[in-house]
Formats: sequence, structure tokens, C-alpha cells
Amino acid sequence: MIRLDEASELNILNMLVDHKALTSQQFKQIQTLSEEGGKSKLTTAFDLNLTNSEIILQILSESYSLPSIELKKIVITDQIRKLAALRYLKENMIIPFEVTGEIIKLAITDASKLGLIKNIKNLTQLNPELFAASLDDIEKFNQRL
Repeated sequence: MIRLDEASELNILNMLVDHKALTSQQFKQIQTLSEEGGKSKLTTAFDLNLTNSEIILQILSESYSLPSIELKKIVITDQIRKLAALRYLKENMIIPFEVTGEIIKLAITDASKLGLIKNIKNLTQLNPELFAASLDDIEKFNQRL
């Protein structure tokens, strides 16, 4: 599974609690077991069958009015490979998947990335348009890059 930073994982788990897809007790259980097992919080939540990529995608998309995208259908161009190589995008798990004119379409897995739009615009000189993608889809897309 894709490795997210701790802030992204916590953001996703908090979003699940806020939308009643996880209880506070389950959240605490995830934290405890992930520390004991040395696994990430999301891996622990998946291992416990408390959530999955599709639930996270659905809640992210609905909560933030982001259209969802299936990255497996996207053809990767050289332009996308160059943008995907930008360290800032890689570090923040922001996946460029299409450039049309002055617009760059980006896939994200958690809402903490919404605040980075201005930085992305300055970095790429393109207008970002955000889409929600599942963790599995982003991981497979990254492997294709």
C-alpha cells in the first residue's frame, strides 16, 4: 500500500470519524495497534477491515465536492512524467494526470492537499484542478510512472 505521511493518514482517519465511517473507539484501536505492530495507521485500519480505499474515496469526493477519477484509464505522457517528477508534488502525494492548455489536473487522496493549490500554481505556472482518487489507484499510477 502507498505510504502517506502521518499528517495525511491522520487527516484521512479524522475525515472518516467526522463522517461516522469510523467510531472514536475504532480510531483509538487503530492508533494503539499501529504503534504496537509498527505499521502505518491506514494499513492497520485496512488490516482490521475498518475501512478501504473506496470508502475513503467516496467520502473525500462527497465532502469536498471533488470529482473522482480512475487513473488506470489515463495514458501517461512525457509531459505528465516530467511534472510527476517534481519533488514538491511527489512529497505531497499530488498526482498530475493531465495537462490541457493552462490547466493541470491533479489527483489527491486526502483533503489536506487542498491548501497547496496556490503553491502548485506557482510551481507549474498552470491552473490546478483537483480530483479525488483512491489510494490503490494512486499507488498503481505511481508504479506506471
